Amino acid sequence: VVASLTVGVSQVTAHLLSYMGIGSLALFHVESLATLSFNRIYIPVAVGCVCGICSVLFIHLYNFTDKLVRKWLGKISVKIKFPIIFGLVAIVGFFFAKILGTGHGLVDHLLGDHLFETETFWYLLTIIFVVRALFMMVSNTTGITGGIFLPTLAFGAILGALCAEAFIALGVVGEEHYVLLVVMGMTAFLGASSRIPVTACVFAIEALAGVHNILFVIIAVTSAFICVEISGLDDFTDTVIKAKAHAIHKGKEPHIIEAPLTVCKDSFVVDKEQKDILWPAACVVLSTEKRSDRHGKLGMSEGDVVTVHYKTYDPIATAEEFETLVGDQCEEV
Repeated sequence: VVASLTVGVSQVTAHLLSYMGIGSLALFHVESLATLSFNRIYIPVAVGCVCGICSVLFIHLYNFTDKLVRKWLGKISVKIKFPIIFGLVAIVGFFFAKILGTGHGLVDHLLGDHLFETETFWYLLTIIFVVRALFMMVSNTTGITGGIFLPTLAFGAILGALCAEAFIALGVVGEEHYVLLVVMGMTAFLGASSRIPVTACVFAIEALAGVHNILFVIIAVTSAFICVEISGLDDFTDTVIKAKAHAIHKGKEPHIIEAPLTVCKDSFVVDKEQKDILWPAACVVLSTEKRSDRHGKLGMSEGDVVTVHYKTYDPIATAEEFETLVGDQCEEV
């Protein structure tokens, strides 16, 4: 209910601001999208495959960078690494201001401008992609978060622009299809790298304020997603989280524990269903043995025995979390 109310209020506010001329309902400004004929269905497939393969390489690059940074810079304090990285970003940004930030400005630039008169445009796009990727990898692996979502859109937009440059140079499509291919690349890379194909398609509809050419966008996203699925790699977000968890728990051994918990009187879980309880991380509820006089009632009650299976790097802290939920336990959890 709270989430629905929040979304509803935000939608009403966005529409009111749009009618007042303050802002836009679309995240990115796209004047028009030329329509592809169905006999060119191979184009979104090709764009999707390029984005999918680049997503796989992107994840491999992150893992490689993470190992390299932990090996050579692991003992250096973040207080020292932060000003160094900040200084490098500032220097690069002095010469290439458009590549700074989250990438929203860069995406808007690619969606709004047709830069075909510049013969070296694809060189510039390649340099921007490489520089942004390296800085994003290094900043995230050194503990200085550089963002994930909007930078991912920027990478996809660059790949889409490069594909558009190639297809236009080959005479496969006209310049009027440039923006459409940028949108395909942006959405396909997002869906593949984060393993969220449906969300990526919905995002394309919301961000571009319409369903124009959505069939070709779906084909591009599906092609990219299949490429990543074949690789068997985790999505980029999970890869980042696992790397950060590894850094936090470095030198600690994981403990796999299975234990029964008895619900105490007036504890937090009393009268609550399992789905309404936020159990500790990596915890699975194996079974719940209810008191004989409480059969048929959904909520937990005093005396119920809950058997849990969990993985933890700090058994004492996790035991305290359980006791906060079910009350003090006579036996060690």
